[in-house]
Amino acid sequence: MTRFRIATYNLEDLGPRRGRRETSDGQIRALQSHLDDLDADILCLQELNAGPEKTRKLDILDRLLGGTRYAEFARLVSSGRVHKRPMDVHNLSILSRWPIEEGRQYWNDLVPPPLIACLASEADGTDDARYWDRPILHAAVRLPSGEPLHVINVHFKAPRGGTSTGGTPESNAAARISDWADRFFLSAVKRAGQALEVRHLLDRLFDADDRALIAVCGDCNAETLEVPLRLICGAVRDTEAPDTAFRSLRPVETAIAESRRFSILHEGRPVLVDHILASHALAARLVSAEIDNVGLPDEADATEATIRRAGSLHAPVSALFDG
Repeated sequence: MTRFRIATYNLEDLGPRRGRRETSDGQIRALQSHLDDLDADILCLQELNAGPEKTRKLDILDRLLGGTRYAEFARLVSSGRVHKRPMDVHNLSILSRWPIEEGRQYWNDLVPPPLIACLASEADGTDDARYWDRPILHAAVRLPSGEPLHVINVHFKAPRGGTSTGGTPESNAAARISDWADRFFLSAVKRAGQALEVRHLLDRLFDADDRALIAVCGDCNAETLEVPLRLICGAVRDTEAPDTAFRSLRPVETAIAESRRFSILHEGRPVLVDHILASHALAARLVSAEIDNVGLPDEADATEATIRRAGSLHAPVSALFDG
């Protein structure tokens, strides 16, 4: 029986971005070291930047993976909602040692953008302001056993109200607390909405196979008991529907000692926002789980030099399963 390891890693805004210096070799080397230690068979990456150019390419992914064990892995990469090329910032990628037989992204395809008429301070009022900020990426991987494994890579919107759609930080500064609150509320709605779309995708997969092997991986910008995770996991204690228990997901972090159960540090507080959530059939095969957070710097006072040394302010999360 061939064991396999799934991992997820937020790469901390990696790659070209308007008004910022080029990604340093030091950060790339630090990330490569972490990736090498992971020794993953399937890897979900978040926050890959392609730059502001009209014809965007994810050259940063080639630069990151060059010379590593992942260089020849099959790849699936997210794209813009309208123009089918990588987005300027925060692209997703799924890498697999084995063939990706099916892959697509979902971006308000299963859940329409919400109509929120109460947000007077959301200046443009267009549909684009209501769409999720990023897509959901889904790949079906053929395991050596011949079974399909569904991998869903996510990066949910952070619940914050610092800026509105477009503009600059200066022009978006909140004149009143209610302006900030409107934007904070919209961020929270988008985060929950992305999770709701994942749940709709999960139920489609379970409709086809109630024993489906599914892993939802990525930066959920939410801890286990917050709304997004509860929407995705669908625990019986929430649904009060025991007959749907096979459709629920289980966080692999429950296999990790509570003292090590965090993927970022914020003002000294350990927080778990990066997750691997497994279907019942997959969770039954869980051997072990890890979060590589030893020496993780605190994001609240991190500098560019800190990121160059650490690679990312997020810790990678991985899980080993029986094949």
